[in-house]
Amino acid sequence: MMYLTHILVFFFFITFSTVHAHSIQQDSTAEELLNNRINANKQVLAMITSYRHRFQHSPNFEALRWALSEKLTPPYCEVCHVVVPLVSLMYS
Repeated sequence: MMYLTHILVFFFFITFSTVHAHSIQQDSTAEELLNNRINANKQVLAMITSYRHRFQHSPNFEALRWALSEKLTPPYCEVCHVVVPLVSLMYS
């Protein structure tokens, strides 16, 4: 008798607690939030790319790059730029 009671309780629990997928409405707010987030990320990426492009082509950055390249470049690198193409021509 006890098993029958457990089976009936289990049956009623399963019957009344199941949710049919057709009864759940699509939540468009989650999709809208996701699309807004993706659009915001695209706008931020475009803005960063624009700033990077402007920064790289600014005359101040070019002057800074030129000034630092002479300080940071060892003198033997100029020799390497001449010797490496010559060596590659010899082996070709």
